[in-house]
Amino acid sequence: MEAPDFWNDPVVSQEKMKELKSLKDDVQTYAQLSGQYDDIETMIEMGYEENDPELVPEIAEMMDEFISTYENIRMKTLLSGEYDTLAVPGAIALTAAVVSIALKEAMFWYTRHYAKLLNSAAFMADAWHHRSDAFSSIGSLLGIGGAMLGFPVMDSVASVVSCLCILKVAYDILKDALTKMLDTSCGEDYDRQLREYIAAQEDVIGVDVLRSRMFGNKVYVDLEIEMDGDKTLRESHAVAERIHDNVETDFPNVKHIMIHVNPAEPKQ
Repeated sequence: MEAPDFWNDPVVSQEKMKELKSLKDDVQTYAQLSGQYDDIETMIEMGYEENDPELVPEIAEMMDEFISTYENIRMKTLLSGEYDTLAVPGAIALTAAVVSIALKEAMFWYTRHYAKLLNSAAFMADAWHHRSDAFSSIGSLLGIGGAMLGFPVMDSVASVVSCLCILKVAYDILKDALTKMLDTSCGEDYDRQLREYIAAQEDVIGVDVLRSRMFGNKVYVDLEIEMDGDKTLRESHAVAERIHDNVETDFPNVKHIMIHVNPAEPKQ
């Protein structure tokens, strides 16, 4: 630009100015991504230190903003000219894909931690949403890397693989949601553990029937137990009430347990 003959050719000088502006925009975008990455990393560390699940939505919003900035880079590349004449993606796009994978994977483990802590299916679904975003970014990384190595077809292949991974995640989330909506049993292991716990309670002779079912993230139990038939109604009720309270205390996910008392058959 400082050369004496720079402005002698208006067409060439204008093209150079456009290239300069594009480079400045790329540098500014990279600086924006870097700043967003630092902010997200700080928020994740703060969330772990304070053990505060309320920070999850704020971090997710920051992640969406980061992804939006990254997608703007991709769109700019796609709209910069004809597909067969597009320039090979540079280091900025590659770096953005790597950073996106790292952040989304960190958000997956962070949200998953609180999903298990709160026993929240909604939080767990949001965690897998972050992982599906990570899968998408892996596809972008492979596509960008393939283009940089001279294999542009890798972009299409990576997109198909990412699509399949996202469909698998969607299937798992849908299956889990339907299971918890349809009063499905909690499973043999859970029922066996609960049966053994109740059978070990004082005054319980045996467990006749135990049925558990999931509704949302809570468990409902129908129980029939054997007790000494000579006990009075008040005594039997007191034992059932004690078992009810013990189960709901030691099994926090049990929302309610309905107990029916059967008199034990007299021994011959």
